[in-house]
Order: sequence, then C-alpha cells, then structure tokens
Amino acid sequence: MNIQKPFQRLVVSFLLLWFTACTSQTKTSSIKPTSTLVTLSGENVPSIPTPQADALRTMILESFEKQEAVSWRYNSTTQLSNGEVHTTLVEFQPPRRYHIVSDEKSELTIIDKEAFVLQDNQWIRANISINSIIDPEASQRLEKSIKDIIYIGSEYLNEKVMLVCRYHAKQKTGDAETETEVTLWLGYDNHLPFKMLVNGQTLAIDGQTGDVKGIDSTSTVLFEYDPQIEIVLPVNQ
Repeated sequence: MNIQKPFQRLVVSFLLLWFTACTSQTKTSSIKPTSTLVTLSGENVPSIPTPQADALRTMILESFEKQEAVSWRYNSTTQLSNGEVHTTLVEFQPPRRYHIVSDEKSELTIIDKEAFVLQDNQWIRANISINSIIDPEASQRLEKSIKDIIYIGSEYLNEKVMLVCRYHAKQKTGDAETETEVTLWLGYDNHLPFKMLVNGQTLAIDGQTGDVKGIDSTSTVLFEYDPQIEIVLPVNQ
C-alpha cells in the first residue's frame, strides 16, 4: 500500500484533528511500541487513594473538556510500523483557533470557520469543511468507546504531581476502525492532561486508492499550557 503522509487521528480536547499534508520523509528512531505498565518513580510522591472506576472515567472525560477553556500546545511524535516517524505541533486558543505544523513542512491555521494552508510560502484559504478537520461529535464518540479504565498510580512529571491511568478507545472512519491503548498523565491539582502514550493503530489514507486503513503505531504526546498563545489570521509577507 503506497501510503502518503498519514492523517494522524489524535484525540485532543475531544477533537479529532485531520491534517492534510504532503508526502513525509522516512526517518529512523529508537522509539519502540510497548504495552508494558509505566514504572512510577520519584521521591515523596504523595499517596493518593485509588479513584473508583466511575470517578476515574468521569475524570478522564472532563480533563479533555477542560482543555477547551484554556490555551495549550502539544508536541506529538508518532512512529509507524513501517519505520516512518512523524511529528506534529498543535497550538490552540479558545474558542476555535488552531495552528498545526506537521513534520515541519505542512502548516495549517484555523480561525473559527475558516482554514488557511501555507503553500509555497503563501497563505491561501483552504477549500475544505472545518468539520472534516475538527469532528464535532468526537466527545460523544470517545465517551461511548472508552473502556477498560485502570488507575496506575501517582508520579512526578516536570516537578508536578500526576495521576496516571490507562484506557482503551476505538476510532471509526467510514468502514475503518482502530483500537488504541492510551496511558494518560493528569495533573493532580487541575486534572488537565499533560502526557499521553498511545499504542495501537493510526488511521492513514492510501495515496493511490484513497482507502482509509489502520497502521500499527506508537505515539508520545506532550502538552503544555500557555496563556500567551495567540493565533491570528495569517497574512502573506
């Protein structure tokens, strides 16, 4: 299957971001897919009572909802089973502004209901439906598909106390369906997502047939929250 740059299907703030991009380079990486449990470490990590299953499920779902009210960015690295490695940077400013850079080559800006893509150093209005990029029903899909939720424990991440949990979730586009295992780090104080390890499959489009299929992959996603993020209408220089 001749795969063009995969449209990385990532659950962020209950949004499934579909970013069209050109063919990407093949790189080598030491990242290896794994489904092993996270080893918790760090001195003086507070002892936190294990949340009940229902409470943990609510906490996970609400954590992504909370992201809709704050400015954030994330960096994602995804390795496919064929050896390809792809990186994505996403910035978000409430209520509906996005800046997305894929593999440092493809760039997209979304301002409310308009999308702009950078081509040949020129910003042009993209003739696409915003709903094809941002799934308005993504939150409902995640709520229905999330299962097998377990609480792993507490851990320090960047000097912040985190609650670490794991769950499985399914994604479906047309006839293609994939299932992923997600390990999630939530801030103990604010319950916002700070890190995700995603093992399973990435939905990709066959460059010749246009068919959507799942490819085995592993992703690391790191979030940071920055109130100074400002996404403005692109202007050609």
